[in-house]
Parts: sequence; structure tokens; C-alpha cells
Amino acid sequence: MTSLNLQLVSAIFANDSSRIRELVEQGEINVNDRGFFSFPPLLRAVVYGKLEALKALIEVGADRNALDSQGRTALQLARKYNHAQIVEILLQTDRVSP
Repeated sequence: MTSLNLQLVSAIFANDSSRIRELVEQGEINVNDRGFFSFPPLLRAVVYGKLEALKALIEVGADRNALDSQGRTALQLARKYNHAQIVEILLQTDRVSP
């Protein structure tokens, strides 16, 4: 995992949407990289209930249909962890697997 990937993970945990956008604009980061524990950034934001990070990741092109290692979608994880606002956001966006 690169330093930029670690910075992305930190920005997700901090729910820092502007930092996420900044890292992507630098052009050296892949928002779909599975990196840390083979877990896509979008799913990390979902599991930890980071709404602003989720919105930023969707905005910059994160794969909304990414699966975790057990084959679960972002929407399934949001429901599992009772993140109602995240469920709403995911249902409002196009191309989200149920």
C-alpha cells in the first residue's frame, strides 16, 4: 500500500470529503484499489458510516458495485450496519447492486 492509499484511508476515517477529492485530483490514486485488507475504499466508508466520504468517493468515480471478500455489496453492508442515510444515498445513485 502506498503512502497515498494510506492517506485515502485516513481521509475516509476522518470523513474528509475535500481531502478525498484532493488525493484523487493529484492523479496518483485509484479509488477502487483494494489495498488495506483487500477492502475497497467505498466499502470502508460504508462499513464505518462515513457519509461525506461515501459521497466524495461516488463523486470521484468509486465503483458502487464493488464487493467485499464475502461477496457483499455496499448496500448490503449499509443495511447490515444500520446506516440508514447511507442506504438512502446508495439507493439514489445509479448502478448500485442490491
